[in-house]
Amino acid sequence: MVKRAKSGQPLLDKDGNIQSLTSRTLHPVPLAIGGRGLAPGVRFRKDLPDAGLANVAAPAGYESTLIEVVLD
Repeated sequence: MVKRAKSGQPLLDKDGNIQSLTSRTLHPVPLAIGGRGLAPGVRFRKDLPDAGLANVAAPAGYESTLIEVVLD
């Protein structure tokens, strides 16, 4: 997410880079998976150390999904 001016244009910092809207993007957010009918092999992937909310139920072409099903 980016900070935006009232016109809708992204705000830039002193170096000309787009300013991130950090109030929602950098704070840790707890996440749990569970419930009736959930397959026993559903778990979080361990090969995505920098995963975030973009990785939760991500559609094809976005970030890699954080969730995998392991069939033993």
